[in-house]
Amino acid sequence: MKLQLSRRGFLGLVTAAAQTSVYLLTGCMVGPKYIRPAVQTPPAYTAPVAEGGQDIGQVAWWHIFQDDELDHLESVAAIANEDIAIAVARYDKAAATTRTMRAGRLPQVGAVVGAERNREPKFRPNNATTGRAITYNDFATELTASYELDAWGRVRRSIQKSSALRQAASAEVSFVRLTVQAEIAADLCDVREADEELTILDEQIANASHAARLVGTRLHRGLSTAQDLQRTVALADQLQADRQVVSLRRTQFVTAIAILTGQPPERFTIAVRTRPLISPLIPAGVPAQLLLRRPDIAEAERQMSSASAGIGLAKANFLPTLTLTGLAGYQSTNAASLVDWQSTVESLAISAVAPIFTGGRRHAAEDQARAAYRESLEQYKKTVLQAYGGVEDQLAALESLKQQLRYQREVAEADRDVLRLAQQSYTAGLVSYLDVTTAQAALELSEQNICVLSGHAMVASVALIKELGGGWEEIPLP
Repeated sequence: MKLQLSRRGFLGLVTAAAQTSVYLLTGCMVGPKYIRPAVQTPPAYTAPVAEGGQDIGQVAWWHIFQDDELDHLESVAAIANEDIAIAVARYDKAAATTRTMRAGRLPQVGAVVGAERNREPKFRPNNATTGRAITYNDFATELTASYELDAWGRVRRSIQKSSALRQAASAEVSFVRLTVQAEIAADLCDVREADEELTILDEQIANASHAARLVGTRLHRGLSTAQDLQRTVALADQLQADRQVVSLRRTQFVTAIAILTGQPPERFTIAVRTRPLISPLIPAGVPAQLLLRRPDIAEAERQMSSASAGIGLAKANFLPTLTLTGLAGYQSTNAASLVDWQSTVESLAISAVAPIFTGGRRHAAEDQARAAYRESLEQYKKTVLQAYGGVEDQLAALESLKQQLRYQREVAEADRDVLRLAQQSYTAGLVSYLDVTTAQAALELSEQNICVLSGHAMVASVALIKELGGGWEEIPLP
């Protein structure tokens, strides 16, 4: 349907069209109204929860480890990490798409400037009276405008869909950033554990070497056997082999940190630093807070909102698309009279384009949109469930490591007593050096286990912080 109007009624109909546009813009919007689904939250975690500690939502969470090296690495990664940069680029792409959709709320205005020279043959209908061919010029300068009347909410649903995807991309940036931060912190904890373990091994190697010298002296005096000496040498060699394993593990963690901070591994180093491996207290809060603290949950929820808007968009495609178009300018066969009032041309038209037969494509598109929403809903529920499970696992892991450390320290204390008694008995000639080396190996293993368990507890603390959402808090997403 197309209606051509004269200049006389042009202004009046423009006003009427504008009023109609306002009405249509505030009119109905087909499709379901999105409501965030309620999810069941447990009243409390089943695993023991630490009391006290520093609220990780108040500061950059890695500060609770009080490690200047970690603070520096996190600041470098925020700028140089490739995964974060990729996520930011995805957000920028989603934001640009949203701006494109929002442009649909405004009229599209263009300009046409043209000049033509035409020749119509003698036997054209317009030349019947003259009986000869006509050659003429045609000049035009016009402004054109078109505007989709959003009667059914198609444009608004498109904006809702893209805006939700943009917000999901923003939450994804936060989640990727949190993941990178946690990986750096965990890897540095492993480096610190390796440093502490290397210190213990160096001390044990020195003790083993000293013991070998003492046994050698006793052998020279006829107080020990060659077998005793071989045992001490073998113990020292085993400790050297263990040191190589730990040193390699440290190198691998340093390389991982270099990659996470966007630096070439061959030029990246972390100075050896030994300090007590103490896990910080981390308040877990109540489970309901998890929905407000996890960026991946926020991302899943925004994906669900976008899918809901997609249903409305699919339903709007069943209805006619109403478009208002207008034209105003000058047309003349003579350039000298182009801007004369008598050369003005005005046009206003409204068109309705409705699909009649599409072979079931619209119904299939709606079914696809509804299936996408169901998929996003289940993904949201799964994300929430996994979040609760992740927190429970890490709380249980920390409690288990706490108990393991307590028992392992008791074992180490007992091993020290056994070694002391074995050394006294050996000096008195009551036992062979096998008893000493056996007791010494047991103590060395206990000390290494304490170091390893302490490092695992620090890594588990980082994992718990990540499961709790780090320092992220739910804020209005951009």
